[in-house]
Amino acid sequence: MKLVIDKGYSFTKGVNDRGETIIIPSMVGSPHYGPGEIKGEKIDSTLNNLHIAIESDTIQAEYFVGELARRESPDASFSFDRRKFDQPGTLTVLSTVAGLLMKEPETITLCTCIPYSYFKSQRDEVEEKLRQLCFTVYYFSGPLQGKTRYVSFDQVLVLPEGICAMYQALEEIPRALLKKGALFGLVDSGYRTTNLSVFEMAEEGLRIRADLCKTLNIGISQLHESISRKIKDVIGEELDITDLSNLLVSPKEVWIDGQPLNFTQEVDQSRDEVAHAIKDRVRLAWGKAHRQLRIVALAGGGSLELKDRWKDLHANVHILNRPQTANADGAMQVLKRLENSKLRLVKERTTV
Repeated sequence: MKLVIDKGYSFTKGVNDRGETIIIPSMVGSPHYGPGEIKGEKIDSTLNNLHIAIESDTIQAEYFVGELARRESPDASFSFDRRKFDQPGTLTVLSTVAGLLMKEPETITLCTCIPYSYFKSQRDEVEEKLRQLCFTVYYFSGPLQGKTRYVSFDQVLVLPEGICAMYQALEEIPRALLKKGALFGLVDSGYRTTNLSVFEMAEEGLRIRADLCKTLNIGISQLHESISRKIKDVIGEELDITDLSNLLVSPKEVWIDGQPLNFTQEVDQSRDEVAHAIKDRVRLAWGKAHRQLRIVALAGGGSLELKDRWKDLHANVHILNRPQTANADGAMQVLKRLENSKLRLVKERTTV
């Protein structure tokens, strides 16, 4: 079985070779038992209610994962650690999603993604860590309620974010643009980072322009910080992560002291500011090559969060059909190409 898990700073996206997709918040938190569980009533069996126990040689713990952690765990938060695979929370979320997507018993090839600028320094370490991973995951609730999954991976491949998404973008770029010498750009805007990728149609085929690929330390987390500052000026305190996330959907209001406060103006102003900052950083990073690009594809959750504010980034902008899972979808294409080429991942290191 081929499995791709893109553990982003905000959301974890998983796809398997059966066409199944899972997206959950990248959060774990302390559990508690609600009235329904105590009384033995029917428990919500959706992805919004993931209560799990996880065990290995070094870990034995119980967590709320994903939306349930975001909604009900007082200590749930996003991890901004640059070396995110060193964090127990990362491995917990990854193993939870893997268990949901696998069918036992199976031989599993896992592919995961890390920011482009971290790829060379972290690839070997992350691959080795995930090859050694061996977790038992028990699901108290969610789609696998009452079931256990034994999570380990036979083969592991780590690929750079942005580059993977470009493989998906090429499926959507008009064929008329795919001419020799053409340059294509991709902006993969996530929660903490924005990955830039550029491909060139060369004589021998598709070529990565490594000089134009990089990771910018800016993303949608800056939007949350900007909104939080503006709201604190009004109500005198910061909102928790749940209320802050809810503000980004309509209606943009929060109830304080029995009264609804509308923050549409603050949210829209923050979106304008952050979009402007990201676009300026992208243009600066690409320099004169920015004007030579035939098209700029947009991937990542930031492409949806900022929507129409991307229009003036380039004369020809295209938001991918599944932007949030673009890296995972593209990585799955890479795995299938490797299989079709009869390359053995255990013996050969692939440069994408």
